[in-house]
Amino acid sequence: MSSQFKTLEELIRHGAEFAADCFKQTGHLEPMWICETHSGDLMIVGGDMPSHIGNDRNKLAAMLKAAFRAHGVVRYVFMTEAWALDCEGQSREDLPASIRAGASIESHPDRREVISLTGEEKGRHLMGTMYILRPERGPAKLTKFELFDGDKIEGRFSGLLQG
Repeated sequence: MSSQFKTLEELIRHGAEFAADCFKQTGHLEPMWICETHSGDLMIVGGDMPSHIGNDRNKLAAMLKAAFRAHGVVRYVFMTEAWALDCEGQSREDLPASIRAGASIESHPDRREVISLTGEEKGRHLMGTMYILRPERGPAKLTKFELFDGDKIEGRFSGLLQG
């Protein structure tokens, strides 16, 4: 069977369209993964956390890594709502020590709400965002999808194809 998507960029753009549609319909986005296997099949992973792991995201990451290996996943895109900081022109040392140590940016005064997408295939990462705009009246809206190189992606849900 041939691949659904010829490139990681095609898959992450597909994920962005899917995330935008979900957000438009419901006003939020549950964390999910769109995965492509070596045979070209698509696998969607998402929903509530399994009850036996509770809210332990490290256990979830380990389970995903094992499942991706077992199902022959060759590329995936992860999408979720998140907080983001625009750090362009700043060094890592410019951030508060708590954030450099891994604390949430949830209480940072310059945080922005985004739909974050990260895509991975062997040896390559991409990342993209859509800012969430919440006007005083009317439904929330998303900005245009912006894609950029993901060489510096970190976090428990990156590197799921390694090992």
